[in-house]
Amino acid sequence: LNPCAEPGSRGATLPKMGRRDLQAAFRKHQRPSIGQASQASIDEELIDCRFMADARRSGKILLKRVNAATGPDELSPFQGRCWRNVISGEIQLMASGVNCRDFTLVDLWTRERIVTMEPDLLGDPYLFRPVPMPYRTWIFHQLSKAGKVYASMAAVTEGTSAIRAALAEPCIDAPVSAGRWSPSMAYALILLGVAATGDMPFFLVETVIAILLYVTSVLLNSPATYKYIRPFSFPARFVLMIFLFIKCITMKGTVLNIIGMTLATVSTMIDIIMGDLFALVNLRHSCSYEIIREFPNRVFVVRRKGAVNSEATFGQRMPVPETVSGLTEWRQNYLLIAEIGGLVVELRPLTATDARLVSDDFMEDCKTPVAFNGLDTYNSEFPTAFHHKRLELLKKEQAEALLAAEDDFEPDYKTNGHER
Repeated sequence: LNPCAEPGSRGATLPKMGRRDLQAAFRKHQRPSIGQASQASIDEELIDCRFMADARRSGKILLKRVNAATGPDELSPFQGRCWRNVISGEIQLMASGVNCRDFTLVDLWTRERIVTMEPDLLGDPYLFRPVPMPYRTWIFHQLSKAGKVYASMAAVTEGTSAIRAALAEPCIDAPVSAGRWSPSMAYALILLGVAATGDMPFFLVETVIAILLYVTSVLLNSPATYKYIRPFSFPARFVLMIFLFIKCITMKGTVLNIIGMTLATVSTMIDIIMGDLFALVNLRHSCSYEIIREFPNRVFVVRRKGAVNSEATFGQRMPVPETVSGLTEWRQNYLLIAEIGGLVVELRPLTATDARLVSDDFMEDCKTPVAFNGLDTYNSEFPTAFHHKRLELLKKEQAEALLAAEDDFEPDYKTNGHER
């Protein structure tokens, strides 16, 4: 194939590319520090350049698949690299490995590249926008690390017990803080204010309380106990707030003493209001999930239990197409969830705003395709969820027939007085 062939020439079966693009592609693989690249890598780069040139000329968008895990040691680039900060309560995720790539979209169809126009993105039922679920991911990692498999899940498909347990765990997935940060965070300002008062005995008492709160936050930093950090320490903190409030009103001293006591009192009140009160108010967003459909490569259709008014607060979700979900009716409490290399995400159909952002992202550069992660859930052999359902029913019938045949077969252990 001649990548610089004229339009209509015999060899131009792939999109054409300019001579400069061809030279740049080869120069990328001829850097002395890296050495000569393999022929397959060069061919892949040339194909990318051809598709990129075609997309630029036609005004289309080029999307390319990136594998989050390709090597045998990188099957889960995020697994075991997620933890919860004991102070801020934020979930931190760090992936490592050469095979870990960033991606913008998730594709359930088996393909390597997509060349399309912006309006056509909305008509593709297999393209989704991934919305990370941080706390659900952390719970999944902790359960996987502990090796917890519940007895009620013994009959499920091997390898999905941890993600099932993580989805069944009550948790707040809404984008709210919900007071999940440690009370010891506010005690940095409280100690600073008490130190300004010059009351050394009271400062030592506050220091001991701050240390105990930090130790409590560390010891209860697990999926089963992190919710009890604030209720466990609330009585002591509430008594301390009342004591500081009374002392702030009755205190007499220098301006620095009054400012320090005011700072300590206000910090304690902020901790109670924005921490404990917000945690109590946002309990209505707590929910768990029940799996009602399971598809290849760890894609699930789930039913949400709890968080009834989430759509009214955070906006409506677009329904997942029937060809993907296998459900004729998509209710508000149904979600499409996937586990991608250890990262738990919700898959949402693309909106017009999402399509515009993807188009703008590509048009700003026009040199790098938009990355998507392919899950290979559907292909030409199994193009819809109904095809997977038929396969499951066929496997179930075969298993039942095999069990029935084993029950009907009664071996005769004794023949003519001899044991077989």
